Amino acid sequence: MISTQRFHIYRSLYIARALGVDATGVIADRRVYRTWPLNEFREFFSRIKAFFKTMLLPPPKFLGKRIPIGGDGRASWD
Repeated sequence: MISTQRFHIYRSLYIARALGVDATGVIADRRVYRTWPLNEFREFFSRIKAFFKTMLLPPPKFLGKRIPIGGDGRASWD
């Protein structure tokens, strides 16, 4: 379940589905935004970027050694 503003929801669902996640979206707007034209303008380019990133699938970046998710969590303490 993805909950976000209307102008983000389409991109969020596209990315989730492109990555194989069975996602459902819920629009969480509580008001009409004064800056909606600017938001839509920016979102246009963000959608293009998301399309190419999901098509090219750049390798993930890891900033350290792998930490297993099992156990009590002490391996992640700094």
